[in-house]
Amino acid sequence: MPDEMDFEKALARYVRFHRQHVSDPLPDPPAEWKDLTGEFARILTESTPPPRQRFGWWTLAGIAAVAAAGVYVLELRQAAPPPVTKQPAIAPIVPAVKPPPPSPPKSAVHGEPQPDLNIEVRIFAALHRVAADVGEPVEVNFQGGQWFVKFVQTSPSRTEQLNQALAPLTQVKLIVNEAPTSLEGFSEERRVQSATASLIFAKKLEDHFGTRAALTTATNRAFDRSQSILARAHALQLLDERFPPALHATLGQEELRLLRGMRMDHRQAAATARKGVESDYGLLAAALNLNDAGNPGTKSTLWNAAYRWDHVLSIVLGGAATPLDPDGLKKELSEAFAHLDAALGELP
Repeated sequence: MPDEMDFEKALARYVRFHRQHVSDPLPDPPAEWKDLTGEFARILTESTPPPRQRFGWWTLAGIAAVAAAGVYVLELRQAAPPPVTKQPAIAPIVPAVKPPPPSPPKSAVHGEPQPDLNIEVRIFAALHRVAADVGEPVEVNFQGGQWFVKFVQTSPSRTEQLNQALAPLTQVKLIVNEAPTSLEGFSEERRVQSATASLIFAKKLEDHFGTRAALTTATNRAFDRSQSILARAHALQLLDERFPPALHATLGQEELRLLRGMRMDHRQAAATARKGVESDYGLLAAALNLNDAGNPGTKSTLWNAAYRWDHVLSIVLGGAATPLDPDGLKKELSEAFAHLDAALGELP
């Protein structure tokens, strides 16, 4: 058996070497580590016991050193990273985050002034008082912090009426443009074309009305009535687009009252024309032997129904081009009247 003092020195040098120079953990041993302290105790027990005086403090020191070395090696082994075991993927827990508030409009971001809808309502009300909102060449817009009313002058007196109507609204500027040269005489040219156009049902219409003059009078009356309904329908649609119900909360009580008043005026004016439209259709039905218009089936908005009726009148009485044959045109005339009559019937 080697001398125990030499073994103690060798073990101490081994421990010092690993503490100073070995940084990486030792690899796993090929077998399970033995309990060195217990192993030495077993060997000492099984061996011939030495004389009592040889078992002194140096023997205890050697056993303690061996035990310390065993603990140190065990610590190095435990410091080695455990084998990586592949774990099933777990979805990360993402905390609920409220979406950011919507960005303000670009104009608001840059500090540009926003249009005041109350002023816009008062502009429309001023135009309504002089009947400038039913078919006249007027445009209302807001630009650069200023309200503008653009008007194509039809006569100096009409321009003066608009000036007086808008005078109380100091935030509004009236811009008057001269009528283009190409529009001069437009009404007279259209009337001449209507009287001389080639009508699909010219013979039947003239036979029913007796003379061309009587036919022309009936034609102008039907056109005027149709245009009046179309203008009211357009005015109502424009109010719905500019002041939808979602924006009513931003309006004052007076502006809401003005808005309701304008809508009611347009609806009543259109409704009063219903009897006249029935009369116009009755004359055409008698002249062309049309059947009863019947039920339209599906509902149409007032604007769509008014436009359809005006368009078919421009074909039957104005000679406008159409791909329809005579039977198809008669059917379209009856259906257009049925839709307009139903839309007018829903007005107060």
